[in-house]
Amino acid sequence: MSAAHAVLAALQSAIDARDLDALTGLFDEPSVLVGTLRPRREVIPVHETDTLIAVTAFGDIVVTSPEGEDRSPIRVSVMATRIDGTWRLKQFHGSIPSDW
Repeated sequence: MSAAHAVLAALQSAIDARDLDALTGLFDEPSVLVGTLRPRREVIPVHETDTLIAVTAFGDIVVTSPEGEDRSPIRVSVMATRIDGTWRLKQFHGSIPSDW
């Protein structure tokens, strides 16, 4: 598994578990978080070194409730840096495409 995939998998795991401590533990200080993700379709590493990755992903955001499931496409960009051997998120942005 590439570093880009590992960072997104850790992020998705924390979101799926609704584990705020795990989620905030993924971020470096200072950092930016906008949106959420479920990368299912495509992960594209844009830049990857031993200490820095930038990745874009295209997938679906899925919201499940007792009434059913709502799904929408989402675009994601992430930047992470390796600190003491652990990948920490510096920037995350997710956006849902609009029709306008």
